[in-house]
Amino acid sequence: MIKNLTFLYKKYTSYYSGLSIQCWHSIFLTFIESLATGICFFLSLYFIDYLHISIANAGLLISSYGMGTIFGGIFGGKLTDTFSAKLVSVISLFIQAASFLLLATLENISLLIINLFLIGLCTYGFITSNNVWILKHCGNRSDMKLKSINISRAASNLGMGLSGFIIGILDENGFRSIFYFSAIALIFSGIYFQFFIKKEDIEFSLEKTASTDEVMLSTSQNNNKIFLIILVCLFLVGLIIAQLSVTYPVYIKEIFPEMGMHAVSSLFILDTLLIVIFQAPLVGSLKRFNKIFLVGLGAIFMGLGMFILNFSFIFILAIMSCFIWTTGEMLFVAMTQLVCYEKNKEEKKGFAMGIFQAVSASSRVIGPSIGGVIYYHFGGDILWSISLVIGIICFFICYSFKDYDDPLINPSSEFLSCHSREGGNSFS
Repeated sequence: MIKNLTFLYKKYTSYYSGLSIQCWHSIFLTFIESLATGICFFLSLYFIDYLHISIANAGLLISSYGMGTIFGGIFGGKLTDTFSAKLVSVISLFIQAASFLLLATLENISLLIINLFLIGLCTYGFITSNNVWILKHCGNRSDMKLKSINISRAASNLGMGLSGFIIGILDENGFRSIFYFSAIALIFSGIYFQFFIKKEDIEFSLEKTASTDEVMLSTSQNNNKIFLIILVCLFLVGLIIAQLSVTYPVYIKEIFPEMGMHAVSSLFILDTLLIVIFQAPLVGSLKRFNKIFLVGLGAIFMGLGMFILNFSFIFILAIMSCFIWTTGEMLFVAMTQLVCYEKNKEEKKGFAMGIFQAVSASSRVIGPSIGGVIYYHFGGDILWSISLVIGIICFFICYSFKDYDDPLINPSSEFLSCHSREGGNSFS
């Protein structure tokens, strides 16, 4: 029994080992930044209950934040290709801090719109540049890149979860003190990044040869196709993820009226815990599989999880739904980010990650409106059925292009090919 527990412990901790100290520093800052900015998901309550702003104007303010996240991904990524990712991250953190300090004093709608746009801009500017910093310090090792993505996402969700917990124990009058807390945390992060995280030379184990150059040149068009395909899937699946902020909690409250918000909060806590605990070991254990295939698998899991809501007449089925779509979410988000990063040239990786974040943000801005209209006119059953259709479409798209994940382009990543060029379809 003890030996089995020891083995499981060592196996679990192995999914968190091997990263450089630079990566761990940045992952720590990911946690702090998520803790500080998690309040953005609750700002509508502050605007309506404390500032007594109309729900229409509150929606406009939240949309301004959403637009900022879209541009933040693009600009943050583009700047990291020109300047240091560290510099972009530090500047983003300090501007975020100043914006939260202003948020505690502003009441004018026009000024709040500008301020919320800046917060969204710098939030995604930091996320993009910090992700580039982490991935570059993994060299050309795909296994380390995937591990860093998994741990970063777990850290981000832990920060978001703790942020929600802190806000949950305070009433609306506590918002301004939370704004000050967020500003202090972001200032600390900026100082920490600037003075305590030293840049080190990044060593690449891949030796460039003539044959390697030929392979890279011959597959550049395929890489561009895969990048575009992944972005399409990212946008479509992002529409499903966007329902978690609007239609999903409404539907859960409707089908479990006796539980009310307790049902919603329980499922969101479960989602967060699953990601924090299982993101790294789950996705890490599947690193031998074809990455593009796993993107499609994650998409269909998410669609299926939402579709099961149609039959969730008891709460245990809603929990099962949560397990399935969270599993898909863990696979999909990690693999799409890794593929987008690896399928672009070194001098364009920052911009690629910026586009990744911008597409993700745009789907989450548009998704609630589309989902709300479908939910209002046709009901939740149709919305969750459409989610399954989206998952199936993305799965077949990824399955059709899975062979473009060529091992010659990622020589240090181990994966199980879903296709044998000589022997037909097989798992080898």
